[in-house]
Amino acid sequence: MPTKKKKKIVLAHGVFDVLHHGHVAHLKAASEMGDQLLVSITHDDFVNKGPGRPVFNHDQRAMVVAGLQYVWGAFITQSASAVGAIEKIEPDIYIKGKDYRDFDTNGMLDAERKAVQAHGGKLVFTDTELDSSSRAINQIMPTLPDAALRWLDLFRRHYSYEDVDGWLSVAAVNSFAVLGEAIADEYVFVEPRNKSPKENVITYVPTGKQTSYAGGSHVIASHMRNYVKRVELPDWMTESYVTKRRWVDAFNQKVFSLAETTGEWDWPEVPFDAGAVDGAVVADFGHGLFPDDETMRKVTGAFNWIALTVQANSLNWGFNTLRKWNRASYVVVDMVELDMAQPLNTPIDQKMISEMTRLGAGMLVVTRGHEGAMLCHTDRGGPQYLQIPAFSNKPIDRIGAGDAFLAYTSPLVKSGAHIMGVALVGACAAAIHVETEGNRPVPLNKLKGFIKSILA
Repeated sequence: MPTKKKKKIVLAHGVFDVLHHGHVAHLKAASEMGDQLLVSITHDDFVNKGPGRPVFNHDQRAMVVAGLQYVWGAFITQSASAVGAIEKIEPDIYIKGKDYRDFDTNGMLDAERKAVQAHGGKLVFTDTELDSSSRAINQIMPTLPDAALRWLDLFRRHYSYEDVDGWLSVAAVNSFAVLGEAIADEYVFVEPRNKSPKENVITYVPTGKQTSYAGGSHVIASHMRNYVKRVELPDWMTESYVTKRRWVDAFNQKVFSLAETTGEWDWPEVPFDAGAVDGAVVADFGHGLFPDDETMRKVTGAFNWIALTVQANSLNWGFNTLRKWNRASYVVVDMVELDMAQPLNTPIDQKMISEMTRLGAGMLVVTRGHEGAMLCHTDRGGPQYLQIPAFSNKPIDRIGAGDAFLAYTSPLVKSGAHIMGVALVGACAAAIHVETEGNRPVPLNKLKGFIKSILA
């Protein structure tokens, strides 16, 4: 009696957000390489294409793909990569489009290749016509504000995703010390009951949900550890920290805040090994880590290259200003913080170049919330200004957006990346951050996925 022939399984993986002719041609070619074509669909939580994506949820995307005559079955995988699906299914062929042959656009192909080869399968590339869901979405139903789309049109005339990826790769060889107060950001979620009949007070009750995030210097270091060679965060800086507990309603609005500091920072005789890194990112949150000129001179005298932010908040209003510092290579502040350092009625461009000149900085960025950011840098032709709009339509939580901008752009500025690249990376990091609840680090693959999708 003849033995039953084992079916040859082919596996394809992707987001498949807005199915187009390129997808169909790719899957048709894949189906012809075996007996059964399975398609793993990336779960919504792992889609790294930035705010507003995916347009269609994973159930909808899986249903559309499964409806193709070439597809034997489609399922949803709880990962951005196909490694888990490969290990479970053990396909004979794992299929990718020809664009992955020369350039690993999502940084996961090597792990997927090893996973399929581990059980005797092989990675194969189709040679069908390419297209992109992101390109179609950008043209037909864009998820970005109109001003951001116009800015991206200008960017595309001169640069591509490969340029951005190259700038990030060059920046990744740097190492940094991160200096700043450690902050614990705690969220206690509440819901309103009613206004007190005797007092002008709204009563809230806890919902039972409570979260905590490592903010301040911790989150800046976490952002940077995603892609630079090494990040040093001195242990003694995190021994004393500030806890900021915020009560948050169902609309993610903060209704009350309480701040506590565990103690004063005791600077050791040798506070850091400046020679072990290429530069420092200094975040002066104004809670006492940098109390006087002598302390600040320890920093400015130790590092050749310094990225600096000086934060004004409810605990230091009017006291913690950019004027405290006498030197920096790169500066990121918001509009209020720049206003506090310069005469109020001075035009913004004059304020920026005045502070740059005073500090000896080569670039200064003013973050402006929903208006985006303004950048100024100096070259042989004098100061050059660049405005970039906000890349987010639906901000959820603005806390830490400026820190994300600072963390991701500092290595780029240090390595000499073009100002357009600095602006784009910073704006995208901030957009991802404000559309995420809590002060969490932005993953590099999520940032790259966003940039790739909007430049498609």
